[in-house]
This record gives sequence, C-alpha cells and structure tokens, in this order.
Amino acid sequence: MTHVLVTGGAGYIGTVLTQLLLERGYDVTVLDRLFFGDTLADLRANPNLHVIQDDIRSCPETVFNGIDAVCDLAALSNVNADGTPIRWFVDPQNGHILKETYRTLSQGGPVQGETDMDNWQTVNGLNIPFIRHNKQNGQDSSTAQYTYLEINPTVDSKLFEKPAEKTSTQP
Repeated sequence: MTHVLVTGGAGYIGTVLTQLLLERGYDVTVLDRLFFGDTLADLRANPNLHVIQDDIRSCPETVFNGIDAVCDLAALSNVNADGTPIRWFVDPQNGHILKETYRTLSQGGPVQGETDMDNWQTVNGLNIPFIRHNKQNGQDSSTAQYTYLEINPTVDSKLFEKPAEKTSTQP
C-alpha cells in the first residue's frame, strides 16, 4: 500500500485531500500542528490514518520513514487572525510589496513577524518575489529563496487513483 504524508493535512484543503486519499485506499499520515483543533475527528476511525501533531519546521526526520509520497500543504496559520492587522509596505513605483509586518504565533508564543520580499520576477504574467527574508521579534528566522516556480503544475493523475490490491505473491 502506498503511504502518503500530508503536511498541513488538518487544514481546509488537507482534510479534503486526506479523506480522498483514504477513500482510495492509501495509508495516510497527517503532520499538522492542529492549530484550529482536530478537524480530522470524523476520519480518526480509519485504521489507515495516522496523525502526528507537530510542526513541520521542527519535527524529527523519522516522520519521513516509510513514506512513499509527500503532499506539502503546510503553511503558517493564523498569521492574520480575526482583528489582527497585517501591514504591507508597497513600492509606489512598481506596486511590489517590499515588506509585511504582522503579529503571529511561533512555537514559543506570540511574536512580531516581518517578511522582506526581494528579487521580483515575472512568471506567467504574475510578479512574484523569489526571495523572502523572515524575522521574528527583529531576529532573522529564515530565508526562502526560490529558483523555479511553476504556476498550476501538472499533477500525476496516478496519485488520485486507488492503488492496486496486493496479491499473496507481492511482498
């Protein structure tokens, strides 16, 4: 049986994908902080579902043991919670967002977040920053640099097919 890891599997899209994969007979492990609660409660009775409550940014590498495919839907959640402002600093010359500031939650609790956006490139008519420098409480926390970005990529349709049943001759 194919074993799929769905990071962010308790989010809006992740719960739908997880249910779809389970219905097609996949073994599914969900890695999610469960920030919004246990949105997978209705699926918990399925023996092919395994839920790991952890943060993708700090989970042990053993989470990936025995995994055949990964659907990466993980994202920082609740960055702009109800009533929490996000401020964009926009270059009036070209409309690019240079920086955004916001309050967010880290593993250690609430922090002041800041993201500087740089190296804007055009992909399929969209202007996108290929470098994002992140800070928490004024301290550098991470940098994401993209070398390639595919908009609406083609997905292998086999991922959504029911896996072949194992016969007694298969290991």
